[in-house]
Amino acid sequence: RIPGFRAAGLEWLSSPAGTLRFRRGDRRGDRRGDRLECAVNVSADALVLPDGRETLVSTVGDANTLPRAAAAWYVARTDG
Repeated sequence: RIPGFRAAGLEWLSSPAGTLRFRRGDRRGDRRGDRLECAVNVSADALVLPDGRETLVSTVGDANTLPRAAAAWYVARTDG
């Protein structure tokens, strides 16, 4: 289970023009130091996804980037 799906909080993260990124839940994430995040590429050429993540679901894209009109939910690994 990923606590971020049930969390009430939402934090906007910085992202390039034409894209959106946000984190669900609080800053602490769960006990493993993981955080549920979503990235959406609305109109940029490509959005590079963070290293060290576990992708849960994604529309078309390669392993490290999202093309225009694509989105991904992933668990971002943090240093705790």
